[in-house]
Amino acid sequence: MIVEAIRCWEAAKKSGLARQPRLYQTLADYRLEILAPAFDSLMTIFEAAMKRPLIVGADCYPSADESVLIGMLVEPGNAENHFCRSEEELALLVCALRSIRLMIDCTVTVAPDDHRYEN
Repeated sequence: MIVEAIRCWEAAKKSGLARQPRLYQTLADYRLEILAPAFDSLMTIFEAAMKRPLIVGADCYPSADESVLIGMLVEPGNAENHFCRSEEELALLVCALRSIRLMIDCTVTVAPDDHRYEN
C-alpha cells in the first residue's frame, strides 16, 4: 500500500494533476482514504528534505528513495541518518513520519482474532 501510494503521488505530481484526489482514490482501495492529506504532506516534506524529485521504482522493485522512506516509516528515528541538513528539517520530517504512523495505527482495523495489540 505504501509503495502504491508513493508511486501514485509521484505520477500525479509529474503529470501536473492534483495529488490528494489521486491519493484518495488509491488509498480508498485499502479503506485508508483519510490518510490522503497526511500522505501528501509527508511526501512533500520528504522530497524537500532530499532537495530533489523523488525517484520511484518499477513493478515490484522499490527504488532506493522508496526503500529509505519505508524504512523511516518503520522507524522515524532513522530519518537523521539520511539527508536532513538542519535540525528544523529533521524535526519536520520526523513529525510527519510519526503523524502518519499514528494515523495508520488509528485507522487500520484489526481483525477480532488478531492479538498483536493485546498486553
